[in-house]
Amino acid sequence: DIARYTFLVVGCWLLLAPTVYPWYLTWMVALLCLYPSRAWIAFTGLVFLSYWVWVVYDAGGGWVLPSGVLAIEYVPFYALLAWEGIRRSRADG
Repeated sequence: DIARYTFLVVGCWLLLAPTVYPWYLTWMVALLCLYPSRAWIAFTGLVFLSYWVWVVYDAGGGWVLPSGVLAIEYVPFYALLAWEGIRRSRADG
Protein backbone atom coordinates (compact mmCIF):
# COMPACT_ATOMS: atom_id res chain seq x y z
CA ASP A 1 0.00 0.00 0.00
CA ILE A 2 1.70 3.18 -1.22
CA ALA A 3 -0.17 5.45 1.21
CA ARG A 4 0.86 3.35 4.23
CA TYR A 5 4.46 3.25 3.01
CA THR A 6 4.42 7.03 2.56
CA PHE A 7 2.99 7.48 6.07
CA LEU A 8 5.80 5.36 7.54
CA VAL A 9 8.57 7.02 5.53
CA VAL A 10 7.40 10.56 6.30
CA GLY A 11 6.89 9.65 9.97
CA CYS A 12 10.39 8.18 10.25
CA TRP A 13 11.88 11.17 8.47
CA LEU A 14 10.19 13.52 10.94
CA LEU A 15 11.31 11.43 13.92
CA LEU A 16 14.92 11.57 12.74
CA ALA A 17 14.95 15.20 11.59
CA PRO A 18 17.13 17.44 13.77
CA THR A 19 14.70 20.33 13.31
CA VAL A 20 10.93 20.13 12.81
CA TYR A 21 8.94 23.22 11.91
CA PRO A 22 5.14 23.18 11.57
CA TRP A 23 5.13 23.21 7.79
CA TYR A 24 7.17 19.98 7.78
CA LEU A 25 4.08 18.18 9.05
CA THR A 26 1.79 19.13 6.16
CA TRP A 27 2.40 15.75 4.51
CA MET A 28 1.59 13.98 7.74
CA VAL A 29 -1.64 15.95 8.20
CA ALA A 30 -2.83 14.78 4.79
CA LEU A 31 -1.92 11.17 5.59
CA LEU A 32 -3.66 11.33 8.98
CA CYS A 33 -6.96 11.30 7.10
CA LEU A 34 -6.13 7.74 6.02
CA TYR A 35 -4.24 6.58 9.12
CA PRO A 36 -5.45 8.47 12.21
CA SER A 37 -3.02 8.60 15.11
CA ARG A 38 -3.51 10.46 18.37
CA ALA A 39 0.24 10.91 18.72
CA TRP A 40 0.70 12.51 15.31
CA ILE A 41 -2.42 14.65 15.69
CA ALA A 42 -1.10 15.92 19.05
CA PHE A 43 2.32 16.57 17.53
CA THR A 44 0.83 18.64 14.70
CA GLY A 45 -0.65 20.86 17.41
CA LEU A 46 2.40 20.94 19.68
CA VAL A 47 4.92 21.64 16.94
CA PHE A 48 3.95 25.32 16.96
CA LEU A 49 6.12 25.57 20.08
CA SER A 50 9.15 25.45 17.78
CA TYR A 51 8.42 29.10 17.07
CA TRP A 52 9.51 29.84 20.66
CA VAL A 53 13.00 30.09 19.20
CA TRP A 54 12.02 33.56 17.95
CA VAL A 55 11.19 34.68 21.50
CA VAL A 56 14.60 33.49 22.71
CA TYR A 57 16.36 35.02 19.72
CA ASP A 58 14.58 38.35 20.18
CA ALA A 59 15.67 38.42 23.82
CA GLY A 60 19.28 38.07 22.69
CA GLY A 61 19.63 34.45 23.76
CA GLY A 62 20.58 32.95 20.42
CA TRP A 63 18.85 30.52 18.11
CA VAL A 64 18.01 27.74 20.56
CA LEU A 65 14.92 26.25 22.14
CA PRO A 66 14.89 25.89 25.91
CA SER A 67 14.82 22.28 27.14
CA GLY A 68 11.46 22.83 28.80
CA VAL A 69 9.86 23.84 25.53
CA LEU A 70 11.34 20.81 23.79
CA ALA A 71 9.99 18.59 26.57
CA ILE A 72 6.48 20.05 26.28
CA GLU A 73 6.65 19.53 22.53
CA TYR A 74 8.07 16.01 22.37
CA VAL A 75 7.26 14.12 25.62
CA PRO A 76 3.49 13.93 25.01
CA PHE A 77 4.11 12.90 21.40
CA TYR A 78 6.48 10.06 22.26
CA ALA A 79 4.31 8.95 25.19
CA LEU A 80 1.25 8.73 22.95
CA LEU A 81 3.27 7.02 20.23
CA ALA A 82 4.44 4.38 22.74
CA TRP A 83 0.91 3.98 24.11
CA GLU A 84 -0.46 3.45 20.59
CA GLY A 85 2.25 0.88 19.86
CA ILE A 86 1.55 -1.05 23.06
CA ARG A 87 -2.18 -0.94 22.46
CA ARG A 88 -1.74 -2.13 18.87
CA SER A 89 0.58 -5.00 19.90
CA ARG A 90 -1.91 -6.17 22.54
CA ALA A 91 -4.74 -6.08 20.02
CA ASP A 92 -2.70 -8.11 17.53
CA GLY A 93 -1.51 -10.76 19.93
